[in-house]
Amino acid sequence: MMEIDGYEVLGLGIYFEDLPVGRKFRTIGRTLTEADLVNFISVTGLTEVLFSNIEFLKNESDIKQRVVPGAMVYSFSEGLLTHATMQHTGFAFLNMELNVHAPTFVNDTIHVECEVVENRRSNSRPNRGLVRTMNRVVKQDGTLVLTYNPLRLSLIHIYMATMSFYDYRAMVEDTPVETFLAEFRDPDTRLISACLADRLGDGLSAVYSFYAPTLEKRSLGTHAILWLIERARALGLPYVYLGYWVPESRKMAYKARFRPSEVLISGTWRTLTDSDMDVTGGPVGESALVTEPAI
Repeated sequence: MMEIDGYEVLGLGIYFEDLPVGRKFRTIGRTLTEADLVNFISVTGLTEVLFSNIEFLKNESDIKQRVVPGAMVYSFSEGLLTHATMQHTGFAFLNMELNVHAPTFVNDTIHVECEVVENRRSNSRPNRGLVRTMNRVVKQDGTLVLTYNPLRLSLIHIYMATMSFYDYRAMVEDTPVETFLAEFRDPDTRLISACLADRLGDGLSAVYSFYAPTLEKRSLGTHAILWLIERARALGLPYVYLGYWVPESRKMAYKARFRPSEVLISGTWRTLTDSDMDVTGGPVGESALVTEPAI
C-alpha cells in the first residue's frame, strides 16, 4: 500500500498482476436521479427531447418513463469502477465494444459486474500491462441494461521495491489459504534467503523469494524451488506452482529450466517444450503460469 508522510493512502486501484483472466468482481450500486440526468444532458449538450421534454414522453415517445441516455449509464458505470479499481493504476483507455440491452430510467439503481477476459504485458512498456474486462451493467431488478468490454493500460506493481510494512504484513497474513515463509540460513544462522509460499489443495505455490544480494552467484532462488519440490513430495502434494513466466524477462528465465513443467496458456495446461522458445529465449506469445510436477 502506498504511504505519504507516514499515512496509508486508501482507495488505490487494482494492479495488473492482480487481474488474472477469470477474476470476477462487482461494484456497489448507484441510483441515477433526476438531478443526475439534468446535469448530464446540460454538460454534454445531449438535450434531445427524449431526455428534456416530458410532454414529448407523454404524447409521442414509445417510452413513457423518464429514460436516461445510454451514454450516461456508461459514464456512471465507469465512475463506479474508477473509484474501486483504477485510481493510480489505470493509465489509458484503448478500445471497446458497447451494446445497450434495455432502457434505464430515473431512480433506477445500477451496479457493474466485471470478468477479466484478457491479460498480457505491453510489448513496448515493460512496467505496463493490457487488461480487458467484460462489464455487465445491471439494474436493481436484475435486468441487464448495458455491456461493454474495455481494454485498458494498467500499472504493473513491482511489489518488493515499493512495498510498505503494511503491504508485506498483508501479503503474509491476509490470505484465504495457508501461507508460510521458509527461511534459509548459513551455518552461522545468518539469514541468506527466504521464500513466501501458499499451500493449495494440490500443491505449493511460490509467491515471492528473495535473498542477500551479495550471494547472487549461489543460486539461492533455484535452491528455494528445489526445497519447495521436496517439501511438496513430503506432504504428498503433486505440484509446485512457480507463478507467471514471461520468456523475454531475464529474471523469470530460470523457471523454464525446471523440467518437466507445464504452462497454462489460454486456459489450457500443456507440457513446456523447447519449441515454446526460440534460440534467443523469445516469447511464447503471452505470459504463462508455470507448474512443476513434484511427484
